[in-house]
This record gives sequence, structure tokens and C-alpha cells, in this order.
Amino acid sequence: MQIEIKTKLLNNYLSKISSLTPASISTPIAEGLAIDVFDSRIVFETKNDFINVRIETSDFDSINIIKTGSILIKRKLISEIISKMGGESIRINQLENSILSLNGIDSDYELNLLDSSLFDRVEFNESVGIEFELNSTKLIDQFNKVAYAGNERNARKILQGINISNNNGKMTLTTTDGVRIATTTFVSNIDAEFSRVVNIKAMKELIKLLEPNQTLKMNLTDTHMNVKTNNLEVQTNLIEGNFPIVDRFFEVEELNVLKISKSELLSLIDRVNIMNSNKASDSITIKLIIVGDELKIETREIEIGYAHVTTKKFDYNGKDHFMISFNPKFVAESIKSFNSEEIMINFQNHDDPFIITEVNNKDTKSLLTPFRI
Repeated sequence: MQIEIKTKLLNNYLSKISSLTPASISTPIAEGLAIDVFDSRIVFETKNDFINVRIETSDFDSINIIKTGSILIKRKLISEIISKMGGESIRINQLENSILSLNGIDSDYELNLLDSSLFDRVEFNESVGIEFELNSTKLIDQFNKVAYAGNERNARKILQGINISNNNGKMTLTTTDGVRIATTTFVSNIDAEFSRVVNIKAMKELIKLLEPNQTLKMNLTDTHMNVKTNNLEVQTNLIEGNFPIVDRFFEVEELNVLKISKSELLSLIDRVNIMNSNKASDSITIKLIIVGDELKIETREIEIGYAHVTTKKFDYNGKDHFMISFNPKFVAESIKSFNSEEIMINFQNHDDPFIITEVNNKDTKSLLTPFRI
């Protein structure tokens, strides 16, 4: 195998590939990057515990294929080396079965290759499933609104996923870790109706690989999700089972409704949360208290002390005196996911789940469970 390729192009491809989370078990398959050079194209293929990735290029303005061939090399190592090599182009040459030579304008490397027979090329699923197209920017934006409520380590495998469903031309993404729920709905203009569960970690890996404003050609079968762009193809297994139906949890009356800017509420939370800096974030509790025209957030840490902050920059319609306790990390993550500055929190009672939405848009919703007072 022998090629000459523009440094910028190669570095672009390798930086994407190297962004993948390392596999849990280190093996040639898990660490390897397969590079297959054909007469008219170059294919980069790699994988981890969650996804299979293939990037293909046939940009003859940037590559010169001198000799075809196939190699397997550690993806992190070659990515780091290429990122530090100068010059406009790099010559890559397989000297023998086990050595790869990299030659730049002012640097040369010889790398040991991995045994390519240990790397199984993926047969990307060509089964015809439900096919549709999405804009990458739209998918990235909508995924970021719900990703925080997913839990890839949840004891229930189905809750390690994100539910992707479509009905009446609208797509809904939903995640839940059993303590909170996040859901967002947007116009998809897709006729097909479906519901599939994709591993949340696989979705995070996919999002890292995407560029803005690409057309994504997606194919959902009963077992796989395939995503294609002009030169990228990603495949991941789906999670079997039925995702919990969460719509009923949002069907509640507006009893105690707080409207406040998210920057104001985040500032209040941050200022009292200093007192809890030595505690695990998932175990912290703070109180929100509304009395008359004043909203107070307070916390008490036995070994450190007490803190409270107040504001009058809010609107509220509900009980004259309302109090609820919650985890500040969970609430802050939810608030940050909204695009709008003005948010609305619908409290029921102090021990019931509460719902956060934007004031003027209910398409994105979050439900959180309070701590019992």
C-alpha cells in the first residue's frame, strides 16, 4: 500500500475517528483502524463497543493512490502523529507486512502494524428498513435537549437508550433514567410511523462524528440503525424491548406555576451550591421556597454551614407559601437544555414530580422527581 494525501484532509478524517470513546477491552479490533486502499478510493473503518464507523474518500485533488492494499494500525497513535506532522502532504507507504512508513516535510515515522486478520470488516446492514432523511443540525440540536436524562449505565437495559419515534409527521426523542424524563418533539415531515430505541452512548458517538447542515440518510430496521452522509457511514445495534410510555406523566394541571429566566435561576442555584462542593453531586439537596413576592433557594450542610439567596425577578401563580426540595445538578442540566431564556416550572405538590418547559414552547419538556421533605 502506498499513497500520498493532503495532510489537512487526513487529519480531518483521523480527528473524527480518534474522538470515539475507547472500547472497554483493549484488543486489536477495539484499538484498530483499518485502512483499505482501492484503485479509486480509500476507506477508513473502525469500531468501539457501541458503533461501527466507515469513512470513504475519493477526492483525487487531495490523494494520489500509488499502490493498493490494506493495513490495520492503532487509531489513536496514527491520529496523534498525523496531527503533529507539518507540510502540505504526507506519503504513507507499507514497507513490509508489519511496518508502515509516514513521511512528511520535516518528520518521518515507522510504525508497527497490527495483524489485520484479527479485524473483522463490518458488513454494514443493507437490509431495507424505514428510510428517511434528517438534517444533521436538527438532529444534533434536538438530541442535546434530552441527552442529559439518559443513563448508559442504568441497570435496566432499555433505559440505557433514547427512544426515537415518529407519528403524524412529527419526531419525538425521549430519555429517562428513572428519576427524570426529557422529551422533545419536532416536525420531521416523515410519513412512516415507528418507534426504536438506540443506545444513548451510540447516539453520543454519532453526534461527535456529524458536521452541521448535512443530509443524513437514515435506515431503521428491527435490529440496526444506519446513518449515511456523503462520505460517512455509521451502524449501531438497537436495544430490544418497549420503551416506557411517558406521555401520561406530563398530563397534569397547572397548579403552582413559576416563570423565571433560566440565567436567574441557574445563578441562584450556583451561588448556594458552593456549600455542597464536597458532596457527591447526585446526593445534594437544595430547597426552593416561594413566599409572597420573594423566591428563596437555600441549602444546609452540617459540616460547613447554611446559605440562602433570594430574588424578586419572577412571576408566580399558586399557593401563597410553597416549598420543594430537589437535586441542583438535575435541575440545572434540565434548564440548560432549553433554547429560550424564559422557562416555566409547573409544581404540583412538594412531593410530586414537577415539569419544566419553555414559556412559549411546550415541544421540549422535562420532568424531575423532588426529594421528599
